[in-house]
Amino acid sequence: MDRNTLPSAAENEIRFLLSLLNIATPGEPLTPQAAAIEQMAATSR
Repeated sequence: MDRNTLPSAAENEIRFLLSLLNIATPGEPLTPQAAAIEQMAATSR
């Protein structure tokens, strides 16, 4: 199976952490740290 067809465990963890941040601060802009993590997740795909 192609590695790109399934999200990695690390990406799942990043998504989970981002979801917690989004729940904790609904409607707020991402913090610089969260934005950097999200960018890293996007470029790792």
